Amino acid sequence: MKQLVEIVYRKTGKGLQSDGRLLALLFESMGYQTKIIEVPPTPGYRYRIRLVLDRIYRRFPALLDVSIRVLAFFRSCVIPLRPLLTIQLQSPIMRYFGVAHQTWLIPNQEWFREARLIYLPYFDVIMCKTEVACNVFSPFHNGVRYTGFSGEYVFQSLAEANTQNNILSAPDHTPPPFFVHVAGKNRRKGSRVLVDAWRLFPGWPKLVIIADSPDRLLPLPDNVEVRTKATDSEIKYLQEHALAVLAPSEVEGFGHTLLEAMSRGALVLTSDAPPMNEIVTASRGMLVKAKWARKIKLGDGYDASQEDLISVIESILSMSEGERSHLVAVAQQWVCENHNLFERRLKALVSDQLPKSQGNS
Repeated sequence: MKQLVEIVYRKTGKGLQSDGRLLALLFESMGYQTKIIEVPPTPGYRYRIRLVLDRIYRRFPALLDVSIRVLAFFRSCVIPLRPLLTIQLQSPIMRYFGVAHQTWLIPNQEWFREARLIYLPYFDVIMCKTEVACNVFSPFHNGVRYTGFSGEYVFQSLAEANTQNNILSAPDHTPPPFFVHVAGKNRRKGSRVLVDAWRLFPGWPKLVIIADSPDRLLPLPDNVEVRTKATDSEIKYLQEHALAVLAPSEVEGFGHTLLEAMSRGALVLTSDAPPMNEIVTASRGMLVKAKWARKIKLGDGYDASQEDLISVIESILSMSEGERSHLVAVAQQWVCENHNLFERRLKALVSDQLPKSQGNS
């Protein structure tokens, strides 16, 4: 019988869902049975209770230990199959400790409150997507491991490439004159600095912004269009045909917006700050100077320079098709290499941490 790997996260956005699906695909390819558990978002009153409990547990760690043991006992009585591994995404969820052979965390530092550090000893491994995350969590846990990360969109593209012998290639058309910026509900994607720059240059090509509401970006200049509804296929089309995908983010947990666009043949612009510049470098995209601005939980927030943003946009507009195609090709090759590296690191971690006899039987 195949051993079970649980992947647990709060259902708060597409990013975590994408992470969960990718991990499920990879563990299934290694011969494990997987189960994705989406925990509903915490209502406001329960969140406030949790804040109080975190403070109590921080003061009385023995009480935390007893609480986890009790929750684990009751959960073990009702689940049909004890998991070999539980992987929690983004931040700890207390009721999923203590049952599996091992429990891992893949944290996003910008969503991780300092008060939740008390839960780290209950994880066997802290699996980090970025070097930034390693630096943040290494002082608090001896089991920090850098694996990098990827996206299910890359996994699917590689699978198609194997059957079609058509690995990701740069588009052979001249892009129409527009830029695209995908923000969704996130207020830390750098949308405001883009709108302010476009207001100064009415002659620039249109900027298409995918966001939940235009209200937070008002007043909008005539050369900026906000779309509040866009399907995945529509976003894919925009990424593939834009002059560039603009993502001057303040902070990222990993950078799925960047990696997804790169995998689809887009020229990507982002902030020259970690972890964004771990994904996009000057050799495979466009970087905008940014300075540290604020702490965002355990993460750091950076503000992109409007002056440098304008300069980089002008560089894109004057770029030859050959220059652009070269950057895109290098980026796509890196996306493939990064995905393969992540797979190898994950398999090595599994081999090192989990019983060798587990998997397919």
